Amino acid sequence: MKKLILFVMTLFSNNVFAEEFRHFSEWTAEQKAEFAAFFAISYVDYKQTTWALQQKDSTGSRYFHEVNPILGKYPSDQSVAILSLLGVGYYYYLVGNDSKRPEFSVMGRTAMFSTKMLVILHNDSIGVSISKTW
Repeated sequence: MKKLILFVMTLFSNNVFAEEFRHFSEWTAEQKAEFAAFFAISYVDYKQTTWALQQKDSTGSRYFHEVNPILGKYPSDQSVAILSLLGVGYYYYLVGNDSKRPEFSVMGRTAMFSTKMLVILHNDSIGVSISKTW
């Protein structure tokens, strides 16, 4: 996890991209809405994960486990939150840096958004309802 955080921090601190990067205030309304939607589904995934990892059966054993190899089988809430925020940060980077290589930005955002939606739907299918996030 520490190596992943270091990698992302290095990526964001690279000055080569600084002049081409556009922040939220410079985005189109569509880009702002897309980012807000990704942030919302990231929150739903985070809440589903933390709720599921707290569930135990009658013997006290955990009922669910995490399948993301980066997090491990039983991650802490803090680890899940950090990875979720890193994903949101990288999505922000992709939206803000879409002028140099727009095809890379669109493919990356599509892959991240689609994966996140599939994870949420999978969680729902195994009994970790979206309603658990509220």
